[in-house]
Amino acid sequence: MISGHLAVLKSSTSASSEQAKLAEILRSRSIEPESRDNMYFVYILRTSSNTLYIGQTNNLKRRLEEHKNHKSKSAKYIRYFPFFSLVYSEKYQSRKEAIQRELRLKKWSKAKKEALINDIKATLPSLSREKEALVRGDSV
Repeated sequence: MISGHLAVLKSSTSASSEQAKLAEILRSRSIEPESRDNMYFVYILRTSSNTLYIGQTNNLKRRLEEHKNHKSKSAKYIRYFPFFSLVYSEKYQSRKEAIQRELRLKKWSKAKKEALINDIKATLPSLSREKEALVRGDSV
């Protein structure tokens, strides 16, 4: 499980730098070669205080149980909340794809994540443009 506290890569970071970061994450996790039967999941949990937690796993049911039972493998962030609910998940064929998606989602604003959760895909592009405008200093 990738930590929820990864530094956000700046938009000026090159694609090769992001690939290097991903390769470093994969090496640090000692990830085995993937078989065709494996499925990987990116998931979003809503905590009891209405915050969102994003993670990835190859066994969603087991991972949710780990979070629920506050096991040592559970994310420390989730342990602070009395309950949470699974609000969104996606399936991927490889761990690499799942990690890449997880990292992308963690960079999104909460409004954009909420639009994804609520299946309001039409608003996703406008939310991206608003963020880009704010970064440039334009009025929205």
